Amino acid sequence: AEQQQTWQTSTALLINTLLEQPTVTMHRDYHSRNIMRCEQQWAIIDYQDAVQGPLCYDLVSLLRDCYFKLPNDELTHLL
Repeated sequence: AEQQQTWQTSTALLINTLLEQPTVTMHRDYHSRNIMRCEQQWAIIDYQDAVQGPLCYDLVSLLRDCYFKLPNDELTHLL
């Protein structure tokens, strides 16, 4: 029961925090494998999951990439 209450409290906090943010078009698949460098320009690929959602979603996806871990000093600098 205590774990269930902790879960409910945590999810409610996260959901409310996300709903309070401005809604923007978000890529939803923003990670290192979908960012390419070509002829001195950056290219973003793989847009099939683009939706409307919270402002912070793509930033978190980039900073906490599921395929690449930023060094702590670089992560701190970017944050």
